Amino acid sequence: MLTTISPRPGDDARTHTDGPSLGEALLVSPEVKIEPLSWGWGTWPHLVSPVQHAFNLAFRHVPLLKSFIRNPLAHAAAIEDPKMFGGPFVHLSKAQLDDARAVLAKIEAEGAQLIAFAEEFRAFEKLLLGECKGFSLEGLYERLPMTLKGVVELAYDTANHPRIRTLDRLLYRRFEGLGEEVLISRVHDRDRPFFMNTPRLAGAGGFVRRLPYSSAGWEVLANARLHPVPAIDIAGALGVDVADLVRFSHLFTEEQPVRVEPEYVGSDVRVRYMGHACVLIQHAGTSVLLDPLTAWDRGQEGGEFTFFDLPDRIDYVVLSHAHQDHFSIEMLLQLRGRIGTLVVPRNNAASKADPSMRTALNYLGFDDVVALDEFDRIAIRGGSITSLPFPGEHGELDILSKHTALVELGGKKLLFLVDSNAVDAALYDHLAEAVGQVDAVFLGMECAGAPLSWLYGPVVDEAFSRKDDESRRLSSSNADRAWRMLERIKHDKVFLYAMGFEPWLRFVMGLEYEPESVQLSEVNRLSEILRNNGRNLNILNGCAQFML
Repeated sequence: MLTTISPRPGDDARTHTDGPSLGEALLVSPEVKIEPLSWGWGTWPHLVSPVQHAFNLAFRHVPLLKSFIRNPLAHAAAIEDPKMFGGPFVHLSKAQLDDARAVLAKIEAEGAQLIAFAEEFRAFEKLLLGECKGFSLEGLYERLPMTLKGVVELAYDTANHPRIRTLDRLLYRRFEGLGEEVLISRVHDRDRPFFMNTPRLAGAGGFVRRLPYSSAGWEVLANARLHPVPAIDIAGALGVDVADLVRFSHLFTEEQPVRVEPEYVGSDVRVRYMGHACVLIQHAGTSVLLDPLTAWDRGQEGGEFTFFDLPDRIDYVVLSHAHQDHFSIEMLLQLRGRIGTLVVPRNNAASKADPSMRTALNYLGFDDVVALDEFDRIAIRGGSITSLPFPGEHGELDILSKHTALVELGGKKLLFLVDSNAVDAALYDHLAEAVGQVDAVFLGMECAGAPLSWLYGPVVDEAFSRKDDESRRLSSSNADRAWRMLERIKHDKVFLYAMGFEPWLRFVMGLEYEPESVQLSEVNRLSEILRNNGRNLNILNGCAQFML
C-alpha cells in the first residue's frame, strides 16, 4: 500500500512507499502531463524536422531568451495583458532568471551544430539570392559552408530564383536525438504557458529526463496511462532506478482512469467530437481519427471526452497539416502504440517552410505512413479516405503539406474542410462534383489569423517587411467565403469546428476570443446566411457525440 513520507525540498508531499518494488505495477495519474520537449521548449512539428528545428533555435528561442534575460521586467509587464499571451514575450518571472539562463546555456552548448547550420544556411541563401540570376549554379558548390556540404542541392525554379533543397533524411541522421526530452508533471491544461514563447520548467514535483522521440519509453509511459505497468519498466523507460521513483510517486496512482465508452461496434456511424479539429468516426469496429488533440483533464468546461475516451486501437489517423493544433506531437507519441495507418499530405521539398510530415512521423517511430497528393483516394475497411485541396491559411507560402479530407464510412460521407480559405469559389464547383452529396460538412472560420511571421518568422527572409507580413495572415474563410463553399457542396448538416474555443487549448492556440472578436461576428453572420437559406449551422464548442 502507498504511505506518506516526507518529501525532499521542492517535492510535493504525496503518498508513496520507501520505494516501489520491482514487481509493483503503477498507473500514471490522469492529471499528469507527459510532454515532449526540445531543450525545454514544447515540441511541435517544426522542432522535429531538422532544418526548421535549427531555424527556430537560432532565430526564435535564443533571441527570446536573451531578450528576457536582458530585460525581464519588460516581459513581465507585457504578459500582464491577456492579449499578449501568444505574443513574443517569455512568461517567466524575474525570480526565474537563473532557469532561463540555464535553458539558454544548454541550447548554446548542446545545440551549437543546429544553430551554426541555420546561420550558415541563411547567409548562403542570401548570397545565392544576391548573385544568382540564371547562370549555372555548379560553381557555388565549392563555396558551400561545411554545415551544408553533402546535404543540399542547389537549383532554380522556373522563374530563375535560386533555391536550396535539403536532403532531410541525412540531416535527421546528423542531428538525431539532440535536445529530445520528456517533462512529467502535474499541471492543469489552463496553467500551461504558450508553447512558442516560453520554455517548460519542471516546477515542484515534476522532472525532466532525456527521452528520444523514437524511444519505446513513450509507449511504456502511454500504456501506464491506461493499464498498470511494472515499476521496473517505467524506471527503465526514464533511465532511473526503481528506488528513485519514490520521489515521484505523487505522479502515479492505483486507480484505473475513467473511460467513457471508447469502443463502438454498432452498424450506425458514431461521430465523437473531441474538441477543436479532433473528430473520431467509428463504425462496426473501424475507427478513423482526424487531427488528434484532446483534453487531458476531465471535468473542464465542455470537456466531456478526453484522451482516455479514445479506443484502444485507432485504425486510421488523418492529419490535415503541420500546424501545432492539428499535428500534436504530444498526443501522437502517446498514441503511437495504438495507431494503425497515418494519412498525411505530400510536402514541397523545395520549401524550407514545408517539412515532410511523413518523414517527421517516420522519425517519431511511425512506420505505416501514407502521403497523398490531392484527389488521391485510399480504401479502408467499410469505406475510403480521399485527399482534397486545402487553399489558404498558410500565409501564401509555397506549402503543399495541407489537405482537406472526405471520409466515407458505413455508407456515410463526412467532409472536413479544416481551415480552408475559399479565395477562389470556382474550386468548389469542382469539389462539389468530386464529392457528391455529403452527410456532414465540418468547417473552420479562424478568419482573422495571426501574421505570417507569428508562426513562420524563423524560416522567412529576415528582410520581410511588416506591411507584407500583416497582409499575409494565417486565416481561413469569413462568412462570405464560407457560404461560397457551402452553397456549392450538397450537404445535409454543417458543423463549425476548429475555432480554438476550448479552454484546454490556450497553451497551443495562444488566444482567447473576446465577445466582439471578428471571428465570432463572422460566425454569427454565416449562421444568419444559412438560416435565410433554410439551413442551420451547428456550432461545436467542447465535446459532442451524434450518430449518422
